[in-house]
Amino acid sequence: MNVKTFEKLQTILINRDDKWAVLFATSLSPKETQFTFITQILQDIVIMENNYNLIIDFAINVKNANTELLESIIIGSCKPKFIFEFANCVHNSNIDLLQEAVLKTESAKYIYEFALNIQGANIDKLQSRIIELKDAQYVYYFAVNVKNSDIGLLQEAILETKNAKYIYEFIFHIKESNMEKFQSRIAELKDAQYIYEFCNNIPGASIAYMYSVIRQTPTDMFICKFRKMFIDESNPFVSELSISRLLEMLSTHNL
Repeated sequence: MNVKTFEKLQTILINRDDKWAVLFATSLSPKETQFTFITQILQDIVIMENNYNLIIDFAINVKNANTELLESIIIGSCKPKFIFEFANCVHNSNIDLLQEAVLKTESAKYIYEFALNIQGANIDKLQSRIIELKDAQYVYYFAVNVKNSDIGLLQEAILETKNAKYIYEFIFHIKESNMEKFQSRIAELKDAQYIYEFCNNIPGASIAYMYSVIRQTPTDMFICKFRKMFIDESNPFVSELSISRLLEMLSTHNL
């Protein structure tokens, strides 16, 4: 180690500069005299400063990093973002331990990301936790994107939520969904936008039934859209109700 490099190391140690500790350890040659001792001291600085991003960077980039120790610190943080990133980025990390840690959190986002991205993840366990959390967005994402997910279980889970947007997105993108169950739930929620979207985009939707529901909502904009949709004879759903009958129904709503 030359004088300039030694002085740089001294400055890092005196200032306990965790960012430079990572950079120095990353660039240090394993052939350097006392390489192991130096990297351990630099690792201690990174640990003491408790910056989880830098702890992960150290584990990724520094040869001779104590991966098990750094992993235990990340697990102890109980922060799902860093637990996932450690599992995703650090070679030879303990996937089972990190999975159990992320399952203890309430972060549907990183539980989903773990299932989607981590080789060897237990999809059934992660799916069960997603269902428990009742986060409609990630129930939907799990069903659409995670290989070997159980569509039947996820369907029942999303139907128990009150999120019309993701209930609609679920049936729109997952064709094996039970149309009658989804139609009934969308109707129960009385969200005019997704009643309209459902009828406009889901084959087999009951136009007459859904129109009777949308009329109970206060959103005239989507009632008007509903009307425009059905007076267009090219619309594939127009056969369910005659034009004259639908116009008669609309006139009673003073449109």
